[in-house]
Amino acid sequence: MVYVIGPCAASTSDCDQLQRIRAYGIQPHCVDGIKVTGLARTVIDCACVVDPCGAVAVLDSAIRKGLTKQELYAECNRQHTDCAAVFHLLPHADQRSENGGDTPEVQLYWGSA
Repeated sequence: MVYVIGPCAASTSDCDQLQRIRAYGIQPHCVDGIKVTGLARTVIDCACVVDPCGAVAVLDSAIRKGLTKQELYAECNRQHTDCAAVFHLLPHADQRSENGGDTPEVQLYWGSA
């Protein structure tokens, strides 16, 4: 699946592997010549579309790279997006985890603890 964020809605000419996230006022960042969303926005979008284990892995990694929980909460408050997944999973994020399966709460969720 490829996710694209922008003001345009889905089109009948879109292929099945394209998922559009409709949003306005996104400030793009340029990485190697490609426009991408900022780290906080990317983490929020991932948390809203992937399974809880994958979302916690993304949150763990972003926090390990220096993104703070306060910055994520602030980005959620700036958006007109449902951030329920972020609010639910963020307390379980731990920068010491190497992957989503390392987080004790996720192990309990999957029944492997």
